[in-house]
Amino acid sequence: MGFEVKHQPTAWDSIIPSLLAKKIDMVYSGMTITPERQGKANFSIPYWEIGVAVCVLENSDLNIISALTGKYIVGTQRGTDTQIWAETNLVEPGILKKDNLKLYESYSLALKDLANGRIDVAMAD
Repeated sequence: MGFEVKHQPTAWDSIIPSLLAKKIDMVYSGMTITPERQGKANFSIPYWEIGVAVCVLENSDLNIISALTGKYIVGTQRGTDTQIWAETNLVEPGILKKDNLKLYESYSLALKDLANGRIDVAMAD
């Protein structure tokens, strides 16, 4: 095809800014198409559907309902659909205090903090 592919790992919240700054030519990860993102970048036909996982420790008394009541510390990856969902559906209506939503550079760091007892709930998409 006449071009060389170079993979460039990029922090999630800098993917679209990197694309707009022409530091990268395309994104081929599980990026959800949103109206805001469509205003900044062109998208292919969707090829993947994804859901949200709400994770608690196996020995926890929490379930999906009680885990998101606002009494607990919830962790998720910065710049993701899960962050947007948590802010829109938990923080903005006052269910979860803003200080109780902890943002991470990756889901694996949120899961590590969950395993080590630093947060009560990890959310991932």
